[in-house]
Amino acid sequence: MNNEENRNEGQDNKTEDFKPMERIVRAELATLRDNQKSGWKRMVTVTKWGTGKFKLDIRDWNADMSRSSKGMTFTRSETEKLRNILSILDLQIIDDYFQGPEANYDNGEEGLKKAV
Repeated sequence: MNNEENRNEGQDNKTEDFKPMERIVRAELATLRDNQKSGWKRMVTVTKWGTGKFKLDIRDWNADMSRSSKGMTFTRSETEKLRNILSILDLQIIDDYFQGPEANYDNGEEGLKKAV
């Protein structure tokens, strides 16, 4: 068996063994972005992943929530800190940082882009 066949064989085994992590979405709190074209939404939820605890969760989900992107989870303590930061955040700082002809930080399709 050559290296190419060996690599492909390993990939097949990984596919057979792959099982998505169990998750329980207890609450859908908000939709931050709704991509009409793809059907995916960036959502804020309260979610339990695997055997962990329920946490605030921000990630993209497909229409029936059977698939998700990588995202971020926050413990209660982290959520409180984030809330406090956002409550005092001066959005002008963000506007100033992303100023310029290439600035496009408010477009859900493109995401954040730093002006060059």
